[in-house]
Amino acid sequence: MKAGKHFSVFNEKPQSSKQLGGATKDNTTGVSRKHFRIDIAPDTFCPRLLNLSKNPVLVHVDGRTITLEQGQAFEILHSIRIDLGEVGLSAWRPALTSEEERAFHRNTKKFSQDCLEALPTPSLYPARNRASTFNIRLGRNNAIYKQLDAEVSTGSFASVIKVKELRSEKTFAARVPHFRSLDSASTVQKRLELLRKEFEKVVRLQHPYIVTAIDFLTGSNWNEPPWLIVEWIGNDLNSTILHDCDIPILLIHVSEGLAYMHAKGFIHQDLKPQKILVQLDRQRLRTAKIADFGITKHDISGTMETFLRKSIYMAPEFWESELNYTTAIDMWSLGVIMVGLLSNSEARLDRWATSLLPSRDQHRVWRHEVLRSCMEATPAEFQSLLIGLLSETPEDRWTAIQSGAWARDFEHSDHSRQKRAKTLTSPDSEEWQDDDVPSPGSTIYDPFLYDSIIGSREDKTEFKES
Repeated sequence: MKAGKHFSVFNEKPQSSKQLGGATKDNTTGVSRKHFRIDIAPDTFCPRLLNLSKNPVLVHVDGRTITLEQGQAFEILHSIRIDLGEVGLSAWRPALTSEEERAFHRNTKKFSQDCLEALPTPSLYPARNRASTFNIRLGRNNAIYKQLDAEVSTGSFASVIKVKELRSEKTFAARVPHFRSLDSASTVQKRLELLRKEFEKVVRLQHPYIVTAIDFLTGSNWNEPPWLIVEWIGNDLNSTILHDCDIPILLIHVSEGLAYMHAKGFIHQDLKPQKILVQLDRQRLRTAKIADFGITKHDISGTMETFLRKSIYMAPEFWESELNYTTAIDMWSLGVIMVGLLSNSEARLDRWATSLLPSRDQHRVWRHEVLRSCMEATPAEFQSLLIGLLSETPEDRWTAIQSGAWARDFEHSDHSRQKRAKTLTSPDSEEWQDDDVPSPGSTIYDPFLYDSIIGSREDKTEFKES
């Protein structure tokens, strides 16, 4: 089959009863025409394969096999083979003449605009030629969200604003991608897809220590940016001074959130204090939640090959020639966060010596001169934790389950109890009862599991050289 002039598909397993996509009259292959879709990526203008089915699709390209789960896409830059089990397809983009290339780009821009014009618009919105609803979005179950304040925070991709749902009068946060009225249709489509993907990720991660997604909302027309509605938590770790007694509780909550993410095949990739939201009660920590999943990657194999950020919380393996990393990158980030909390060294850890991403050698120097000196300034009882989290070898680095187990054991230790008792009886503290101490979480602690996990690591006293 030739899809237009610019993309070709060929069925590798032709049978007289089979149609394109492997659909048969009685559907004995289990593959239908709704199994996948081929369209155009709005940012690169390349053909892409999108898996619409709950069943995985295997893509064979350049000697590698890539598994696409439902909702995942793969850009077709070279010849690929699409394996649907009973049906195999080959797909490629033919070479184009200059005239055909220009026609292709004209058509892709029109395609993006057609996609945006086809977006459903809630009937309660005014007609498209009426006044803009820029500060209002309509949601499910007749919900109406209205912007309360200007942006609360801003990042490289989106800003966060505070909104109120007018019917319930509840407050929420909305992530709004950066917007310009002159953006092209392809730019708007790309922005829309990125935010929708983030919503789909967070919806799949239902956990008490992960921020809750509420709804994904579009405007009355495609020139108005979409909103991702999430629960409102007014503080993040970067802007909050935690009491020392709350640090183990924070570690438990973040570790449990990460463990759940990692078990589901997700890697956050950009964990840092600004991405950890904290709920306080009388200046004490009640809950910590992981937020901002804009660049989170999902792969059931547990390995990734791309990265989009430049922060001091990046793990050493990002400087390797082959980017093939695992959930261990999140654990390194958590280790750097803990060093900052325990050593009061956030100012020293908050930036590189240069505004540019350092080279591999510069990063090594930073780790061994800046990070290690800050680590040495932390309390002795946390050294085994930091050594486990900041192992230079990803395979030796602690997992989220291990760090959570360590934190639970520490929280139940005599040292922690004595420190809390001293805090509660100090003249500067409020009167607290035992029942007021924040719960560390819901996961059952197993001391035998903890001892078997970290017993071999307690004698480590320095970083392992890569």
